[in-house]
Amino acid sequence: MIKVITYLKTRYLKKGSFAVNVATLSTGTVISQIIVVAVSPLLTRLYSSSDFGVYALYLAIASVVTVIATGRYELAIVLPKADEDAAHLILLSLIINFCVCFLFFLTVCMFHDPIVMLLGNQTISFWLYFVPLGIFLMATYQVFNYWFNRQKMYKKMSQNRVMQSGITIAVQLGIGVLTNGINGLIVGTIIGYLITTAMLIITSCKQILNYKFGLARIKSISQHYIGHPKLLVPSHVIASLSGQVPVFFINSFFGTETTGFFSLASRCLSLPSSLIANAIGDVFRQRASEDYRRFGQFSHIYVKTLKSTFLISFLPFILIYLCLPFIFTAVFGAAWEKSGEYARVLIISTYFSFVLTPTDKAALIVGATRYIFWWHFFRLIANVLIALMSFKLNYEVAIYLYLLVVINICLYIVEGIAGYKFCKGT
Repeated sequence: MIKVITYLKTRYLKKGSFAVNVATLSTGTVISQIIVVAVSPLLTRLYSSSDFGVYALYLAIASVVTVIATGRYELAIVLPKADEDAAHLILLSLIINFCVCFLFFLTVCMFHDPIVMLLGNQTISFWLYFVPLGIFLMATYQVFNYWFNRQKMYKKMSQNRVMQSGITIAVQLGIGVLTNGINGLIVGTIIGYLITTAMLIITSCKQILNYKFGLARIKSISQHYIGHPKLLVPSHVIASLSGQVPVFFINSFFGTETTGFFSLASRCLSLPSSLIANAIGDVFRQRASEDYRRFGQFSHIYVKTLKSTFLISFLPFILIYLCLPFIFTAVFGAAWEKSGEYARVLIISTYFSFVLTPTDKAALIVGATRYIFWWHFFRLIANVLIALMSFKLNYEVAIYLYLLVVINICLYIVEGIAGYKFCKGT
């Protein structure tokens, strides 16, 4: 796949064009994902399902709070005409990030035991103190990544993704081989972000420090982009939280080991979307946006893209469905058979997700932000309700997963219908 992308870039794409920039970033994403896939069979033999469960819980907490950490001001870094204003947005984002993470750390220190009890996981107790550090590094990485995006340093962004993935995996493997009882999955992620973020800062500092910073300018810019914390943060928190509800619920009511099985299943099934569907989506969004500007609708490319993703995925998904338990046992070891069983349930909704992922930005293209907010809101409510129902009726984890699949399929169908309406320009 890497050779294909490189060949297409050099043979057909004009240097500096939108397409070659997308291809450059995609190359980094593909390589980083391949590293993760290639090493996963080793990690599953070095770490237990409980280790993966604690790791999944750590990532779930960090991913939700990271959305809040910068007030989403980092998303505005690419918007100002002047680099100096963008530099002030970087400083503003970092100040908010530090304050949020410091307050989160104080909260963990003051209410450590109640938080552990609420999470229903004693194993996370020690690692809870490291969550604020992880959040700070992840958010800072995002801030400087947007600065690189603004400067059109796409090759560097691609290299950073590969480096972050490579360092993380190397540390995770090293700790897994050399020690016993330490969750190297979490340590590896923290060190991976620490080194990569430090490299981003070092590369950016020379240019950014040339600007004169002032509190009045920061205040003015924060007011100008006040819509980011006021409107984007609630929407993005709901979206992030709705995706993490299954992890929190399974961890609390079925245990860390089951969470580990679920996290590996989810992680593996998400790869087709992250590698293939998102690549198709990049092309769709560029063409759809162009058609919408020129003709006021993009129904042709919308239907064509849906047909393409349906046709290329139908038979492969059926074959994978039939072989999943065997695949997981053969690749990850006999101890991960349960993960294969969970994946066999989840792949049903993953198919719908794969088909619709390339076109899921149809609402964004026409500016239907209210629809996006309510879609994620109802997804959150639905996920919470089936979790409560499963707890109340004492369902087994398999039944809960089937309910989760049904809810997701319904939501994806709604998204497909709404997308078709949006693509017609109505």
